Amino acid sequence: MRKRRRPGPLFRPRPRTRGALPRWRLVPGLLGAGVAGLPLLWVLVGLLPGVPSVGAAVGPVGLRVVAAVIVAGLLLASAAFADF
Repeated sequence: MRKRRRPGPLFRPRPRTRGALPRWRLVPGLLGAGVAGLPLLWVLVGLLPGVPSVGAAVGPVGLRVVAAVIVAGLLLASAAFADF
């Protein structure tokens, strides 16, 4: 009887290190993180008394657009920085 080979883990605890990311993955990743970071920064700065909050600036309906931009930026960054 042959021994069965056990399957590996679903996720590697340490990703393979292959050096730096290529530029075609680094640029979209940083762009996506920046696109997601700017509205998030506005949300945090909007808590200060002199700065208008996101809800006051774009209204309740516009919050959906701001949230969509944040999610799109995070999706772009996660796809670019993923270790396949």
